[in-house]
Amino acid sequence: EEEEEEEGEGEEKKRRKRKHKRSDYEMLKLVGKGGFGKVYQVRHIRGGKIYAMKVLKKSFLVETDNATYTRQERDILTSVTHPFIVQLHAAFQTNSRVCLVMNFVNGGQLFWHMRKMSMFSQKVVKFYVAEISIAIHFLHSKGIIHRDLKPENILLSADGHVCLTDFGFAKETGDGHTGTWCGTTEYMAPEILKKNQYSYPADWWSLGAVTYDMLSGKPPFQHANEAKLHELIVKGKVKFPKYFSPEVIQLIKGLLNVKIDQRIGPDLRKFRQMRFFNGIAWKKLVEKEIDPPFLPKVGDEMDVSCFDKKYTSTPVLESPEVNALGLSESQEKCFHGFSYVRTPTSPSGFLDSPSFSPSFPSSSLSSSPLTAKEGGSGEMMYEKV
Repeated sequence: EEEEEEEGEGEEKKRRKRKHKRSDYEMLKLVGKGGFGKVYQVRHIRGGKIYAMKVLKKSFLVETDNATYTRQERDILTSVTHPFIVQLHAAFQTNSRVCLVMNFVNGGQLFWHMRKMSMFSQKVVKFYVAEISIAIHFLHSKGIIHRDLKPENILLSADGHVCLTDFGFAKETGDGHTGTWCGTTEYMAPEILKKNQYSYPADWWSLGAVTYDMLSGKPPFQHANEAKLHELIVKGKVKFPKYFSPEVIQLIKGLLNVKIDQRIGPDLRKFRQMRFFNGIAWKKLVEKEIDPPFLPKVGDEMDVSCFDKKYTSTPVLESPEVNALGLSESQEKCFHGFSYVRTPTSPSGFLDSPSFSPSFPSSSLSSSPLTAKEGGSGEMMYEKV
């Protein structure tokens, strides 16, 4: 139910005070499908602003034992504000669905542009890797591991900057360690595939795989057989194309190092001193004062031309709203308190200190095998939403 609104309050202040609901938004376009649901371009009816709405079916989340991940995603996004990370504006639920309302980043997925252009130049990749590393470092400073860094989860804004998204597998850890098997195989670190405890270095491995992918048009490890792919990743023997420069090879070798305590990234000062990043003015980059080397071809905020047409050409049809199918009282508790509305905050104040270095004893990262929860690539079946 909506809260009482004080007479004389501004329209924007009123909107922030009340919980959001499905009828507050007009569904415009389907722009993507993820492991757990669908993402729509929507318009807030009263304010007129364009957002992205991630819609997930409760019954599917419960059946696949993924309700906890959605709660984690909601909780993490309410706690972070950063120029290179998607911002959550509201969260709410209906009888059968949960919805996350985020800023609409209409430059499209990095994956979409990679598929269109095959590969990027080293100049472009240097810019993207630098911005992504800033976002990763920020998350780690907050005790958060993303765990599913890949081209599909990196968006480009209309002005050409990166925006890290999809925190469905992200984990806020108390001691910096976790053990659940999740992610996308081609970008997963060896310690995850070995079912060991792991920590922040797993994200830096994923960045190495993404870097290789952007420069070559394919991930560093590929095989049609899943078990063989796991074996290749665990061995970590990377084959580099002849056109890779020495500084590119140095960076990727440092990131794709199977020896966790020798993997670069956690030591941000050392990472930024790599030859690959020569010429980067990091302070200006953080403040978005460096012009991106590539601008997506988009018009206004309604433009969805940088999203896959197999989605945007699909009629926006939702299955009927029904009561959550067969959910017990304990299952419904997973979604209690899910609603959220972002309130105005002071200017970002995000951390970007090279002196931050997360601590994680290397011994704890090579023991305690755990049972795989998601299995395989960690990608779930698509479910009609």
